[in-house]
Formats: sequence, structure tokens, C-alpha cells
Amino acid sequence: MDAIEIADEVGGMFDILKQTLNRDINSLCTELDVASQLLARSAELLADAQYIVDKKRGECAEKYVDTSATMMRELLAGDIAEEARLLKQCEKLNSTIVHRIDSIRSILSAEKELKKL
Repeated sequence: MDAIEIADEVGGMFDILKQTLNRDINSLCTELDVASQLLARSAELLADAQYIVDKKRGECAEKYVDTSATMMRELLAGDIAEEARLLKQCEKLNSTIVHRIDSIRSILSAEKELKKL
């Protein structure tokens, strides 16, 4: 999978996560299932993005063999900026999904307590 495909899929997943949750218990259970599936997929995308960053870093590092370590680090950061941004988006997506799952679980627990009353 290339960076453009990953970015498109990450964008689509963020669009799904931007939707407001329905507080109906059945809807929340469905949302929890969807979020769990998104979490699994986001982990794969995160791994793919990390691979792209590592590969590009390795390819670019060859150009800077004769420079200092500090200079090499700075030059590499510039060379892989787009790939690093994609990796950061994947990390944020993964974190957002985890928070969504936690939120849904909290809402479900609250709804369950309300039904007891």
C-alpha cells in the first residue's frame, strides 16, 4: 500500500469518527463493533506508514553519509516530512479510535445504570 492510499483511507476513517453518536443502546453496540474494526485496520495502516517512513529514511540517509549526525538528522527530517506527517496521522487515528471505544463503553455503562433506576 502506498502513502496516497493510506492517506485516503485514514481520511475516510476520520470522517466516520466525526459522526455524532446515537445514544440508543443498540446503536452504541453497533458503533462499538465498527470502532473495534476500525482499530484493527488503523493498526495495519500505522504499520504500513511506519514501513514507508523507515524505507524512505534509509533511502535518503545514503545521501548524507559524509555529514555529521546532527546535520543528517535535520536533513532527513526534511526529506521525509510528508511520510512523517502520514505516520503522525495514523498514530492520531489510532488514538482517536481508542478514545471513541472508551467513550462508547462509558456511555453504555451510564445508560445501563439509568435503566436500573
